[in-house]
Amino acid sequence: MISCHKIWKVYNKGKPYEVIALEDISLLIEDGSSVAIQGPSGSGKTSLLSILGAIDRPSNGKVFINDIEITSLSEDGLTNIRRRIGFVFQQFNLIPRLRAWENMVIPLIPLGVDEKTRKKKAFQLLEMVGLDERVFHRPEEMSGGEQQRIAIARALINDPLILILDEPTSNIDTETAETILFILKEMRSKGKTIIISTHDERVTGIADKVFMLKKGRVIG
Repeated sequence: MISCHKIWKVYNKGKPYEVIALEDISLLIEDGSSVAIQGPSGSGKTSLLSILGAIDRPSNGKVFINDIEITSLSEDGLTNIRRRIGFVFQQFNLIPRLRAWENMVIPLIPLGVDEKTRKKKAFQLLEMVGLDERVFHRPEEMSGGEQQRIAIARALINDPLILILDEPTSNIDTETAETILFILKEMRSKGKTIIISTHDERVTGIADKVFMLKKGRVIG
């Protein structure tokens, strides 16, 4: 279970250009559920995902994951939490000089997983996302949709309990979007907790619950 209690996120606090990205947000996300977060650009969706994914800390408020209050953890403690979370960034964040399988296995390296096992996991996931022919391709040699699928496969390589995706079907073709929806449905059937920011009604259609954000507040 993930719960937020009175979360605020303020950038440049106390300065003339202070920005309130999130304001007094409280949410409850149950284990194994799929949640969509909607809202216009600038509504705070990415800020909220970063906090739920233990990438960023709120300015005020508390976040709990499975009864662990993560907002007061040390950086080492947050790192351990992040290993249970698969995060797919809107800009993919693939490393240009690395091939597809090498990008995917980065989360396994700090865990001491040997190269043979890393490769095996990567190849299995590449087949699952339909990119087994792109094993040795670098990001510049792949389309945006292919890069998105690599990013999703990387997020799944640790078999995370929680999968967080920031606009996973934006700026990609319809066929790739359908593939991503199929992957999300598969992950949902396996009991993963899925949190997605999206404008895509096809994505919200597979969600158990939809939260609407406007100007940093939950309005529905």
